[in-house]
Amino acid sequence: MYINDTTKEQRTWKQLQTALPNLSLPPDKTPVIGTEWFYISKVTPPVFNEYTDKQVEVEPTKVGEIYSQTYTVYPLVGSEASKAFDRFLLTKISDIKQAARLERDAGFTSSALGTPHEYGSTLEDRINLIGANQGGQPTNYNAKEAGVRVRKVHTQAQMNKVLADGFTALQVINDKEATLLATVEAATTVADLTLISW
Repeated sequence: MYINDTTKEQRTWKQLQTALPNLSLPPDKTPVIGTEWFYISKVTPPVFNEYTDKQVEVEPTKVGEIYSQTYTVYPLVGSEASKAFDRFLLTKISDIKQAARLERDAGFTSSALGTPHEYGSTLEDRINLIGANQGGQPTNYNAKEAGVRVRKVHTQAQMNKVLADGFTALQVINDKEATLLATVEAATTVADLTLISW
């Protein structure tokens, strides 16, 4: 980006070439010979928390033959701070619900067959598990043994145990989700919200 030393108007190198068709030198981060246009050196913007601060570009200042673009970070206050807090609160709620959903769908372990086996726990898996548990007869059911999906015959007692273990695993996740959501809703500062994670 280039700046006019007199008017402070800013243009890209391409815009300068269009406005001043006689320019033939490539942009080299030096003043454009025969013009009042100077290169703007941009520093890396500072890292800041969008929920507590705002970043403002400061008018470029001339240092020797180059203008320097800097940034200032100000704390958010008043309605800006309130809106940022509300945005962060909604983001936290969404993040926690998403994490809970992913963990609910990640499966659970049951030793109903005598050794640990993994069982699916997506909504479809849960519906299938409840349906398989209603038959009262031995049932072929999907499980993972050492990471490999297999169909194993389960007695009614074993199916009851798988269902109970699945319910317990889901209840732990649901309780964690409810506790975290209550903590989020009780938070009053961005600092409070920052400490809450799955």
